[in-house]
Amino acid sequence: MSLPELLILHYAGGSAIAYRKLGNQLRGKFRVLMLDLLGRGATYGQKVCRSVREAVGFCLDALDEQGVVPNAVFGRSMGALIAFELASELERRGAPVTWAGSVRRASARISHPAQIRRDLWNGAQLLDFVRDLGGTSEELLENPNYVDYLLEVIRSDLELVDTYVYDAETPLDTPAEVCQGRDTPVLGGIEVGHWKQCFRHSVTGRSWPGGYFYLYGSEGEVANAITTSFDRALERKAGAPQQEASGPNRQENS
Repeated sequence: MSLPELLILHYAGGSAIAYRKLGNQLRGKFRVLMLDLLGRGATYGQKVCRSVREAVGFCLDALDEQGVVPNAVFGRSMGALIAFELASELERRGAPVTWAGSVRRASARISHPAQIRRDLWNGAQLLDFVRDLGGTSEELLENPNYVDYLLEVIRSDLELVDTYVYDAETPLDTPAEVCQGRDTPVLGGIEVGHWKQCFRHSVTGRSWPGGYFYLYGSEGEVANAITTSFDRALERKAGAPQQEASGPNRQENS
């Protein structure tokens, strides 16, 4: 029996390599596919995507080339928006995913809480933003070649996020899970419940200690959460009763 296929999409300024450990934890349960959006990693030097629509088109082309129709999508921050819109497009095409996962991003219906175009910031402002998120060494941020690369990539990624407009006609018919670090600084109070309007079915949530990069060091726990949530979605799809702790918008701490 073939394994279900899980597509993982990275955060703004990042690349697929950031999920290598998580992918290793998930193999055996899923066939894991991790894509580098244009302009980084395996696609370094190619023209970057500047809208969610362009990013979804790139993902669809990459999936078609590999003969993959994903059963599940998992995205972090920027990747969560792309995963949501990709799942919506697959549903419109008659190939809906069974499960969608998001790592703490304001829901698709809510603009970024900063209410500004961060892609229009100057280089110093963007570097301060990266420092505030953590996860990037000061040694790298003092390397001119790396900084040039980072600024180009993160500026285009932030343009993609900050110009995004939710225009779905109907909520997505897919169960979803929102994972988050409890101390993530960038979202300023955006909660799991905000995603609920984007889905017809349950949106559950889990949180772990740490900030924006809480995932590093928690890959095993996050992999278990993904597997458990996906299995619950499979039960719903098969018509089996779901065992939910406290209704359609459960929040769990790990």
